[in-house]
Amino acid sequence: MKTLSIFKSQNFAFKASRKFLSLGVLCCSLSFNVMADTQQEIDQLIDKVAAMQDVKFVRNGVEYSAVEAAKFLREKRDWKCKNVKSVDEFIDNCATSSTTTGEIYKIKLSNNKLVPACDVLKQMAKP
Repeated sequence: MKTLSIFKSQNFAFKASRKFLSLGVLCCSLSFNVMADTQQEIDQLIDKVAAMQDVKFVRNGVEYSAVEAAKFLREKRDWKCKNVKSVDEFIDNCATSSTTTGEIYKIKLSNNKLVPACDVLKQMAKP
């Protein structure tokens, strides 16, 4: 009888570990899908930045075109922000200020008014 109870306990452990492994695979799969969706949303935001007209992006006191700003945001995303979990996190942690100087990024509108880039980007990111 002891032999049978050992097999039952091993069988239970095997079934439990299979369920745990399946749950882990499911969680990883869902996490990957969320991250892929987030990266797609970030890409769409950066595409919107590239398409902006009549504005300049000001980074560390230097003005850049929208296309140059979009290129920089893509590079910064790939370098510093690969694992952000939302577009807002990307804006707050990667597209708001200089990592080097801490100076906030600004956008110079067609009327020459400077506004914080994060304000404009958050508005653009809304559905």
